[in-house]
Formats: sequence, structure tokens, C-alpha cells
Amino acid sequence: MYKLKYTKTFEKDLKALSQKEQRAVAQKLGLLAENPFYPSLRTKKVQGLDNVFEMSVNMDIRIL
Repeated sequence: MYKLKYTKTFEKDLKALSQKEQRAVAQKLGLLAENPFYPSLRTKKVQGLDNVFEMSVNMDIRIL
């Protein structure tokens, strides 16, 4: 299991989401901690940046 660290900006942006969206983010972050390449996360490397990846919560919310 991986340990995740959150920036202050992430925490602020998370609070701005609806409760339903916050639950979806929490669920996907749990999957990320267990298996960063779980298929529904659609994890991929960000082009041009070393060791930076992005993942999908849903079709509207992505996390770097």
C-alpha cells in the first residue's frame, strides 16, 4: 500500500466539490493507494514532467 500526501491546494479544491464528488474522490484515492494502475483510474504519465502522473476520478475530475 502506498502513502499519499496532499497539498494545501488539493485540500482546498476538495472542499469545493459536492459531497457526492468528495466521496468519489475518496473512493478513487483508496484505489490509488492500493494499486496506482487500477484500470478505472486511467493512470498515465504526464508528458514533459518527470515522475508526475494523473488519474481520473470521473470524466470531469482528474488528479495530478
